[in-house]
Amino acid sequence: MILISDGGSTSSTHVLIENGMERKRIITGPINPYHQSTEEIKSSLSSLQETGIAPTEVRYYGAGCKGVLQITKVSQAFKAIFNEADISVHSDLQGSALACCGNDPGFIGILGTGSVLGFYDGREISEVCFSSGYLFGDECSGYHLGQQLLSDYFKEKLPSKLEKVFHLKSNMNKDELLSKIYSAKNIKTTVASYVPFLLEHIKESYVVDLIHSSMNAYLNKISSLNNSSDKINLTGSVAWYFKNIIEESINKHNLQVGLILKDPIDGLVEYHLQN
Repeated sequence: MILISDGGSTSSTHVLIENGMERKRIITGPINPYHQSTEEIKSSLSSLQETGIAPTEVRYYGAGCKGVLQITKVSQAFKAIFNEADISVHSDLQGSALACCGNDPGFIGILGTGSVLGFYDGREISEVCFSSGYLFGDECSGYHLGQQLLSDYFKEKLPSKLEKVFHLKSNMNKDELLSKIYSAKNIKTTVASYVPFLLEHIKESYVVDLIHSSMNAYLNKISSLNNSSDKINLTGSVAWYFKNIIEESINKHNLQVGLILKDPIDGLVEYHLQN
């Protein structure tokens, strides 16, 4: 009995597979060891514990699982719930690679609340573009797009039509909105929560140009990698919902579009059923 888990900064999905079939699917709270302690991660997993499942193996793929400290936090949280299980913790980028590429090499990226880009050699992530985090990078992530939108709104750079609609939708003046954002418990997810506004106005030239600009900055990071490929695969809500615009940007960089998945969990389940 194997539990396949995909953890993110917004929510986490866990699928229990047994005898080659999916038995149960459970949604829990967000998990990111960069921002959470072991106890906080255990709290996010509380509803998982309440199901009474007893997997013999846990294969976890999640945001923030890059260093020994972060991996240990997640491992300890799962071990506290499933103390008899064999637990392995991997990065979300590795999970996306297995879901999209299987055993085929290529560029793999995530465009969700945050963003990351690397090269998958057919077995593991062999290279990752340096990530300076959401304060200095995260190009074409939900945070980055939300930050650009909000910045243009506060600086009165939005087209007048969009500015009026945004003001009505926010239902507060600029000082109140600034206060709301800066006092938020998680500024990153709060800023990213404004991306649906862009989706609602996806045909506006402002939105199209914003996505292209942000995606071009993201793709330009490929030049920092030593490996090369003619194909890029993506997962994440931003990649999924702005798929058509993002595909245009990819083609302009002379790259082929591989798979674009909203989230990798189904592909991960399929991979583990076949391997």
